[in-house]
Amino acid sequence: MECTVESRTDRALDAKRPNRVKVCLMLSLVAVLMASAPAFALWLPWAGEEDKIKKVVSDVWRGLVSNDQALLSKNLAGEQIQWFVDNHQNAVKRLGIQSYQCLFQTVTLDPAQGATAQVTYETVATLEDGSRLVSKIVSTVGKVNGEWKLLADVDAMIDRMVKDRLKQAEEEAESEVRFGPLPGSRPDFRRPAATGGGGLR
Repeated sequence: MECTVESRTDRALDAKRPNRVKVCLMLSLVAVLMASAPAFALWLPWAGEEDKIKKVVSDVWRGLVSNDQALLSKNLAGEQIQWFVDNHQNAVKRLGIQSYQCLFQTVTLDPAQGATAQVTYETVATLEDGSRLVSKIVSTVGKVNGEWKLLADVDAMIDRMVKDRLKQAEEEAESEVRFGPLPGSRPDFRRPAATGGGGLR
């Protein structure tokens, strides 16, 4: 009797085993898909243009930290690629940046042709000591041979820097005029006669 009971128990367990394995595999697959949903969605044929643009920008910053030339050449276009890479990699070395995270704010597609987009985002750089450095950036992304690429054109960057500096200079000039002394408001101590003959009283 004991052998028969044991045999039946073993058979029952064997029958349940494939069901348990199937359930475990299914749960594992669901967990993996949920954990990697944003990355997985980028590779789906129905992924939106905005998702593809964000991926290109994120890959550029990841490639700058890891010095992945293949990733950079795949995702960069423009006349000043080498200048762009050298400039940012110098900052990576100088500051000891370990990784970048891109926090996207706006992706504005060109409504006329849809071949360019302005991307506003923040790069959160994690440094060697664990501290973080946040920079706000506006990049232009364009379609080259049907693929989105970050456009590394020095002219656009310099133009933006010049405009920022001019704006800063104007603000400083306005603050000096606003808070500085007005012409003729101070008595002229060099010529007492000019103040009515008395000078200081």
